[in-house]
Amino acid sequence: MLWYIQGVSGVKDHVPKLHKILRDEATGYLILIMDYIEGHDLVEVWRHGSREDRRNLAESIARVVALMRTTTARYPGPVGMSRQQVLVHKHRPIPLKVDGPEYTRYLNSLIDEVNCHRPPKRQLSHVKFSQFVLANMQLDPSSFIVENINSIWIVGWGKGGFFPTECELAMAERLMPIRFDPIMALLTHESECDEHEKEAIEAVAEWIDGTQVDGRTEEDSNHEVRETIEL
Repeated sequence: MLWYIQGVSGVKDHVPKLHKILRDEATGYLILIMDYIEGHDLVEVWRHGSREDRRNLAESIARVVALMRTTTARYPGPVGMSRQQVLVHKHRPIPLKVDGPEYTRYLNSLIDEVNCHRPPKRQLSHVKFSQFVLANMQLDPSSFIVENINSIWIVGWGKGGFFPTECELAMAERLMPIRFDPIMALLTHESECDEHEKEAIEAVAEWIDGTQVDGRTEEDSNHEVRETIEL
């Protein structure tokens, strides 16, 4: 994935350059040799920044993610022959490579499973995805290195690939603590995201993680809190 990103104009300027991949003979683990970025953790910068600093930081992150969305692909999933590692249930594997309609049918089959546990009035709608954009798929505070307020780097691309915008935002909303909601507000506002589809994908992610899916979970309370937080 990182090799591919290095050829994507604009995006490559916000992802540390990969120089070499080695394999540890003892453990079999891959070792990535990448540029070292002199910067700060998002949590630290957010905690000590002013309200204006946080706003500027949120806008910088939103610009980078919007730039990622300008790179699209015909087929969903990781680049190359890697298996999808996100939004996949261990007992319901997805084929190594699928096209858009097949991927949409797979996600809708998971939504059907989730709906079996929800009351009739809280049934989730099926999704209809046709566009797949460059996505990190695990955006959380550890995903960002802040060189300065206007210079953001995104790391942690192990689950990245081409996915619907709703999937990227649904996973980010699950992973981002509530105090970073100004970031989520901008990411959602600046995307052409279908809220009903994002809600369905969030519920699928909860179900895969083994949390409640009865339509009234801790996520509902989090959403209520989020509505009171303004950028």
